[in-house]
Amino acid sequence: MGSCGIFITSGFKGAKEVKNEPAIVAVLRNWRKHICNAEGAFVIWGHVYDDTMNRFYDGQFIHTARVERVEGDLVYTMNNVYRLEGEAAGPEYVSGNKVA
Repeated sequence: MGSCGIFITSGFKGAKEVKNEPAIVAVLRNWRKHICNAEGAFVIWGHVYDDTMNRFYDGQFIHTARVERVEGDLVYTMNNVYRLEGEAAGPEYVSGNKVA
């Protein structure tokens, strides 16, 4: 996992950006939160679509970098913003253990 940081909109070729709104780099569907450590750091696993940076093919199963914050359906990592589509596909996981 990467280190913490602040979202910067510059340098994202092809990213969708609306004035005063973040540049969303991709949509995650069938997503799930995975808590990585006792401090509560987490990533999101899911199927990625509409990757504006052409890193992944539609439907590829990925995980984000460590999530810095979540605002509504937007997930902010150190360098990217993803939009979550739909509800979580299942319960949260903590270090490989399912959370009830």
